[in-house]
Amino acid sequence: MSKSTFHCNDAKWEASTIAQIRVGDILNLEDGETIPADCILLASHHLNGDAFQMTAALDGERNFKPKKSPLFVAQNFSLLFSSARQY
Repeated sequence: MSKSTFHCNDAKWEASTIAQIRVGDILNLEDGETIPADCILLASHHLNGDAFQMTAALDGERNFKPKKSPLFVAQNFSLLFSSARQY
């Protein structure tokens, strides 16, 4: 489960349960965390914005799928979401 979800309406990171996650929430996921949701990658710790996602909770496939964040969003994440931690 995600350690924190960024809610745009109150502009702060806060701990959330799976039941509290809503469409449009921005999640801060660490390596190995699992959530039963399909997500769009906005930023990654990798400079090129790459990450790998396992979708077993959604479709039963146990292999990793490559994900790439949009370059502009990845490079400007901290500006777009000013209270978010830097990547």
